[in-house]
Amino acid sequence: MNIGKISFYNNYGMNYKRNTDNRTVFGSRKEKLVTDGIKLGASALSASALFLMAKNDVKNPEKIIDEYYANENSRVINAKFNLNRFSEQEKYEINHRIDDINLYPKAFRAIINAKNEDNTYKFDFQDSMTLFDDAGEEIDKYPEIFKQIINAKDKDGKTRFNRDECAALMRQADLLKAYPKAFEAVLSITELDAEDCRNFITDTGAAIQEFPFILDEALQSVPKDSNSYGKQLIHTLKRLFLERTDKQQWELKKQREIAEIAARLAQEEKAQAKANARAKKAEAKQAVMEEWNKKTGWINADKLFDKVKDTVTKNTPLILETGEVLPDEIKYDIAANIMKWPRKARNIINARYKNLQPLFNEKDCYEILSELESYYSADNLGLLRHTTEDDEPFFNTKQRKELLKVHPSNRDFILRKYMFSATRQYSTDELVEIAKNIPAMGFYRSPFGKLVELKDENDNYKYTVQECIDKTKNGEES
Repeated sequence: MNIGKISFYNNYGMNYKRNTDNRTVFGSRKEKLVTDGIKLGASALSASALFLMAKNDVKNPEKIIDEYYANENSRVINAKFNLNRFSEQEKYEINHRIDDINLYPKAFRAIINAKNEDNTYKFDFQDSMTLFDDAGEEIDKYPEIFKQIINAKDKDGKTRFNRDECAALMRQADLLKAYPKAFEAVLSITELDAEDCRNFITDTGAAIQEFPFILDEALQSVPKDSNSYGKQLIHTLKRLFLERTDKQQWELKKQREIAEIAARLAQEEKAQAKANARAKKAEAKQAVMEEWNKKTGWINADKLFDKVKDTVTKNTPLILETGEVLPDEIKYDIAANIMKWPRKARNIINARYKNLQPLFNEKDCYEILSELESYYSADNLGLLRHTTEDDEPFFNTKQRKELLKVHPSNRDFILRKYMFSATRQYSTDELVEIAKNIPAMGFYRSPFGKLVELKDENDNYKYTVQECIDKTKNGEES
């Protein structure tokens, strides 16, 4: 019996259960030497040393060693695998390697449970461990391929591949999975030995997968009783593949060139169609904008800036497109503000509704620009651009100006909350007053929202919106 050096109390990375009832006890005087050795707990004591100590004093030292392994195994909690078919020493060695085995548990289970047709196990302990070491990772990844390989039969109906051949084939499992037609051929052509099978997969797997029909041609042209049948079959398959690919490459190149030309033309046509559509859309948009510009008396920002600059430089009156003349003091305020906040001025002038109607006409723009510091930029207009069902502006010009003086985040929050209220309906003037008074009311912590919903005994709202604003400012909550 080949017994390696074994430590009694070495953990080996295992989870041991403490069970004082399972300790090995030797009762006879001749066995006392062994029992005392165990009680000493010397970590360097090996099973072989135990065997030598007991050899002259005990009639069956092998039995003592078996009891030793059984005792050590009883300390291990291992419910993952059924190890009943293995000896106590074999179980011990499996437990000793359990960390490695747990990396690929499906593989280990498949190996130790594999059986022959007569219900005997295919692999003994040594073969099982060797096969696991050689191909455990691949078996764990492709258990079905492993099953097909170990169950393959030769032409006489006997097991076709031994342990080492199984391991060698499983190390090619990625190719067997990638080329199922070639793998099917390997299993069905029993004249191929294990080395032929490996070469068959590596050398012709891709070819058979791409051109399955060349396998039939090769099988018909290579006699099965010929010498080196596997090598000849592989050579024939390679030749047939090259013959097809040379012709195919030429045809593919031609088709690829035609396809590339067609794709380029289609892309150019598509790009041109998009460009035409964009141009048409821009043209239509510009036409709508021009129509609105005439209706509202609006001029673009660049023209307005140039107009103001000219009047200041030449000291001439600032005359609107309608013929109205603005006071000179306003003209100089406008020029100064344009110089100070050009981007802000441009955004306000260019602000439009979704239907492209300008928010402000030329006169409105000049009035806003004359006191531009009082306004926020029109980058984020939000619900200021809201229109009615008839596509008319929801707020009038005066209201839009007032709302543009409210910080955008506060303005958008209030408008969303009260414009679409499911209970009390608010007029546009009321909405503007609420928005304007947010800072004074301390809105986010104020009782305003509760006050505007209070009703009297006749189910009428108890306070007007202005009264609710005033009460909130005064700190009144009812």
